[in-house]
Amino acid sequence: MQLAAVVCSFQGMVMVSPKMNPTICCQFEAAIVLLFHAKTFRQGSQVTVHVGNVRQTATVERLHGKDELRTGERAVVRFHFIKHPEYLRLTAKLLFREGVTKGIGHVTRLLPHNQYLNHDQNLQDY
Repeated sequence: MQLAAVVCSFQGMVMVSPKMNPTICCQFEAAIVLLFHAKTFRQGSQVTVHVGNVRQTATVERLHGKDELRTGERAVVRFHFIKHPEYLRLTAKLLFREGVTKGIGHVTRLLPHNQYLNHDQNLQDY
């Protein structure tokens, strides 16, 4: 008998089948199109990312193949959540905004968060 996996997030819990391979991540990549930005959109920018029921501020870690984006341009961008990891799914649609900056896209890659990595390393020190 397969039990459902429970994935905790800041605002609550999500119950999913283990077959879905639930992934909690602090960083993810998305193929985006910049709908509007007053100047240039570059690494280090902070935006509010909306993916399904997730709404959190994220920093742009990297623009793949470009130094900056202007209105109407496309790129693959790596985002890093500021506060805590979130449960995301591949191909999920996203919207990001900050002031007059707006963009849309979809999740292309998840970079899993290993929440027990630091805990295990601390135990080995003793």
